[in-house]
Amino acid sequence: MTEMVDFDGRIIGFSGDTVSLEAHDANGGVHLASSDVVITGGRVQVCSDSRLLGLQEPHRVDTTSRPAADTLQSRCENGITVCIGGLLICAADFRVIGSCKGAWGAARIFTP
Repeated sequence: MTEMVDFDGRIIGFSGDTVSLEAHDANGGVHLASSDVVITGGRVQVCSDSRLLGLQEPHRVDTTSRPAADTLQSRCENGITVCIGGLLICAADFRVIGSCKGAWGAARIFTP
């Protein structure tokens, strides 16, 4: 069974098979395939291992909970991550690898 990760934010729109999510307080956002997002009541969840179709990095950064890169290499090739709306995203392939607290970007160009 696929692990689901809670998204701390809201849906801001649909375009074809893509859904756009915005983190709480408009602090970053992600675009995913609609099939990777589950909406139950007011709860938005994202399938772990989903690959992002686009992202806007957070403008207010809080890295106090950022995991050390060397602890993530089994799940993320380069260990560099992004945290948006509680989604821990691998910056090597822009795939959701778990949950996180805080907000940070990878300062690299998004190339899915």
